[in-house]
Amino acid sequence: MSLRIDLRVSRLLQWLQSAQIVLAALACLYLTREFQWALIVLLPVLLATAQIGASHLTPRALVLLGDEWHLVYDQKVCRAQLYEQVHCGNWMLILQLKRWDDTTGKAQREWLVILPDSASYESRRRLRSVLRWQTFPGALLSESK
Repeated sequence: MSLRIDLRVSRLLQWLQSAQIVLAALACLYLTREFQWALIVLLPVLLATAQIGASHLTPRALVLLGDEWHLVYDQKVCRAQLYEQVHCGNWMLILQLKRWDDTTGKAQREWLVILPDSASYESRRRLRSVLRWQTFPGALLSESK
């Protein structure tokens, strides 16, 4: 079986992250009552959030070829392995993947959230169908941390 889901950067997810930063800023201002301390506390959060929306870190496509998953980025393609637990709702899909970087050989856990503005309706419907009915022999059990 083969499947390709072309992904876009979700404006809805970016909006939710921005709202989270504003709420964190208001909480820091309320707790510290001093702007400079709130800024010092929030600076790492702001920098981390800026990297979340970076286009080179966001997959452009999710590809399934046989039983192998691949994440397509701007400059490279990484193999991935799906964890057993996924969320397949009509509005949102959440996949937990273990991604291997072929240049370094290191594996990293990655969460892929697919919202309605991230992929077309037909692509999301096909992915939901595959995730619900297809068995993947190499699926990983979720590790508790």
